[in-house]
Amino acid sequence: MAGFLRFSDRGYTRNLMRAGPWYHLLVLCWKNGQRSPIHDHAGSSCAVRVLRGTLTETLFEFAPNGHVKATFSREPAGRSVLCQRGRRHAPGFQPQAGTADLVTLHVYSPPLLVMGTYSLTDLTRGQELMLMEFSDAAGI
Repeated sequence: MAGFLRFSDRGYTRNLMRAGPWYHLLVLCWKNGQRSPIHDHAGSSCAVRVLRGTLTETLFEFAPNGHVKATFSREPAGRSVLCQRGRRHAPGFQPQAGTADLVTLHVYSPPLLVMGTYSLTDLTRGQELMLMEFSDAAGI
C-alpha cells in the first residue's frame, strides 16, 4: 500500500492500485482541507473505506429552481460508505490541527471513467474525466 500513497499540494490525488474490466481500485490521498468537486459517479457505484484520517461527506440534491443544494454532511460511521449510482456528493477532508492527512480506498464498478460535476453558483453541469495522478494497476 505504501507505494500508492502520493499526495499533491494542487489537490487530492487518485492513485490507481488495481484495474479490471469490471472495477477500478484506487487509493485517494488528501492533504488537510482538500475536497473533491460536487459530483456523481455517472453510472458507477462506489465503496469507500477510510484508512487514515477523517472523511467528511456532504450530500446534495436538486432544489426546485434546478440548482444543487447541500442537504447534510456526515462523517461516515464505521469508516466506510457506499456511494450508489446517481448520488451527488462532495467528499473531503475535515480540516484538523497540524498536518494530518486522509487516505481512502475506493472500489468503483463499473470502472469510473468520468464524473458528472455540479456548480453551487449556477446551473452549470459538467464532466470530469478520471485521469489518475499515478497509475500502477499492478501491471494490469
